[in-house]
Amino acid sequence: MKVITRIFIAVLSLAVVGFLAVAMFAPEKGRELETRLENFVNQKSEEIEVSPVRELSIEYELPLEDENLLYTEYGFEYGVENTWPDKVYTWFRDLGRDLWLPFDTNDAGLRFTVGDVVLIGREGIVKRLSPGEYAGSSDSGEAVIYASALEDVPQGDYWAAILFSPEHPKEPYHMPYYLLRYVGIYDECTFHTEDYDLSVSKASNLLVDRSTGEGFTYHLLNLGDNVVTDVWKLENMMGQYTRKHLTKGEDYTVSEDGASVTLTAAYLDSLQNLYGYHFMFGLGDHSEFSTADTNEWGGTCIYLTDGPVSDLPYVSGPETYSVSSGEDYVLTVHTGRAIQIWENGGGMFFFNAQGPALVNENGDEISVFTVKNDDIREDETCVIPAAVFQEAAERGDEGCWLGVSFQITDFGASGLYYYRGLNIYLTP
Repeated sequence: MKVITRIFIAVLSLAVVGFLAVAMFAPEKGRELETRLENFVNQKSEEIEVSPVRELSIEYELPLEDENLLYTEYGFEYGVENTWPDKVYTWFRDLGRDLWLPFDTNDAGLRFTVGDVVLIGREGIVKRLSPGEYAGSSDSGEAVIYASALEDVPQGDYWAAILFSPEHPKEPYHMPYYLLRYVGIYDECTFHTEDYDLSVSKASNLLVDRSTGEGFTYHLLNLGDNVVTDVWKLENMMGQYTRKHLTKGEDYTVSEDGASVTLTAAYLDSLQNLYGYHFMFGLGDHSEFSTADTNEWGGTCIYLTDGPVSDLPYVSGPETYSVSSGEDYVLTVHTGRAIQIWENGGGMFFFNAQGPALVNENGDEISVFTVKNDDIREDETCVIPAAVFQEAAERGDEGCWLGVSFQITDFGASGLYYYRGLNIYLTP
């Protein structure tokens, strides 16, 4: 056995010396060998030829300040969110795919559905879609416009106004409003962008109930003809991700159009309950896209559950605060099955008509109050001093978002953190 071990070490040493020699005297060959070795270790599929890469950008904005245009000519019944992803979502007619788009989740725990979709061009409304031509909800934070609804839409750039409609509207604060997504429609797929995205990109903590016996599907956006060829499960090891290659047909399937990946029910059953999982997708040209790269908050992480999760934490309190009352604000913080509050994961952020009221030198919002574990009393209440609201009113602020992050499971970076909050509006 010792002889065999020595021979193996000798062969490996020669291989390393040979690689270093090639890398030193023929750098291009060295890089080629390094790439081949990486592809072999990661079990990458063979590279395929795809269309060239092209960069796209938003070419025009809607006149959101023109309320007469929005509510008269466009026929909007509700307001329009004035922030949107700085990204063009492409749809190619010859590929025949449905158009998936990021919708939104709702951190207050309310359920929203897609209530209307309007395509708007430079000259106004191009098409108002009919029920059945679109779908989506805040359950997974994604919306879809079916391919059949786009067949008669000419090639061009459009704004898709998607109505974010609460299941149980409540005036004046829980009312519908339109989200905007910029869409480029092309007759043929002669290029693709590298602005890859997921339709669930804003759902950073997504609970997936595997007791239904169904798989879970990721819809990848902006792929063009650069289809999915490989899938890896990622594990966060001390801030670095390691990858495990999954088996196609057994662990996952890929849709016929190559842009949607479904983790099978059998594979989901093999994973840890309430543990956060990220995945990486290998594409035809050997580029890669990870669910850990989809947004600044750590990407789209799925957590498996075996049925509805009981006794989840929540926050509740009055939706308005009277500044003249001079009283402290009393908030209910139900920790439920949470281990503790993650104090660095929440905060109280005020806003006014211009947007965030307080930002740092980098443009990041500044929290003026954070709920601490020691702040929660035995009756599950937490007191916010009146001075916090009075100072905000003096600045001219209109209200705030108060968010609390709860730690549900103790798996380090892969643990489940459950974010909940509410808006509080200032009144005289």
